Amino acid sequence: MVSERLKSGILVLVTAFLTACFVAYAFELFYVTSLRSVMREAAAKNAVRFDGRRPFQVVREMRDRGEKAYPALWGLNQTVPVIHINDAEVVPLAGISRSITVFCNESGQYLVYRSDEHGFHNPSGIWNSQHFDVAVVGDSFAQGYCVPLDQDLVASIRWQFPSTISVGVAGNGPLKELASIGEYVTQLKPPNVLWLYCESNDLQDLRLETSNSILSHYLSDVHFSQHLIERQTAIDSALSRGMDLQILSQKVEYQDLMAFLTLRNLRLRLRPNVFRESDEDYALLRTILTQADRTVKLWGGKLYLVYLPGWEHFYGQTARYESMRQRVRQTTRELGIPFVDVYETFRGQGDVSRLFVYAGSHYNAAGYSLAAQSVLRFAFVARAQAF
Repeated sequence: MVSERLKSGILVLVTAFLTACFVAYAFELFYVTSLRSVMREAAAKNAVRFDGRRPFQVVREMRDRGEKAYPALWGLNQTVPVIHINDAEVVPLAGISRSITVFCNESGQYLVYRSDEHGFHNPSGIWNSQHFDVAVVGDSFAQGYCVPLDQDLVASIRWQFPSTISVGVAGNGPLKELASIGEYVTQLKPPNVLWLYCESNDLQDLRLETSNSILSHYLSDVHFSQHLIERQTAIDSALSRGMDLQILSQKVEYQDLMAFLTLRNLRLRLRPNVFRESDEDYALLRTILTQADRTVKLWGGKLYLVYLPGWEHFYGQTARYESMRQRVRQTTRELGIPFVDVYETFRGQGDVSRLFVYAGSHYNAAGYSLAAQSVLRFAFVARAQAF
């Protein structure tokens, strides 16, 4: 009797496991198929040819033509990348300088650009400017994910303020953004610093960043620095060696298969739902913003927090993200940091979906343009209205 019950229980467990696997892989297949279909539609809408290649495939083909291209993968990792210079650990905050960078593809075509003197997405030679109007810190939105070169948020601001520079990198969270101010923005001393806060993942990224001892130094010591500007040649050498090995070892033909077998898209979709913000996360964000604001004020600059809403704020998780918006807004009000609310601007447009490439994506060109208009209108024209 016990044996029969055991067999029955095992059968139930095996059936449940196989059913769960079937559902998970069915979702993965559906998501991959529908995503490529949406990207094809976006490419057709923008009158461009759909590019279905993987990033490493694009890089390899460019290299075959004699172009020394690199994928923009370091900032996209879900862990903090570490390199070694003279046997010491260093956390880079940008990519390889003056290199062809294959960045991303959401709308059917890859965004490819040549990085600036310190590995960021800016026009070449910008670091030689004698004066800067605006510096932007942030993640993928500050790096221009994933629209044509002259249509992202920073480029839109640059139309009115030509001396605008971005030190944003995809995957950055608040601690890396604080580090970017300390390493780079303090050298430029612009009168305006825009902190792009991405509600979809900034606090998640912050959890990962706090586990890195080097990044934690930026929080505990206001004078801490890795002296990244002075070490650019060594950083380029270390990054290029690491990326060259990745490019050589990558099996392009197996990338899609491995992504499918590991349920990559399902895990990415579930991650925001599994993660829940805590009071400790908000307290740490407050500490980081306090230090950032204090640092910017040292040269007489003004820090603005630009609140960027994600797709889920309008479709699916409105209550969760509305609570976050109110908490971040209250924090900035108490700290005296102007709060530029792009959410309110987007909500006033009616059909918000037209501001995204597809459900769950980054903004399209229209979305970036509207976000830039919010910044220009509230941050630089009517500062008193910012909060």
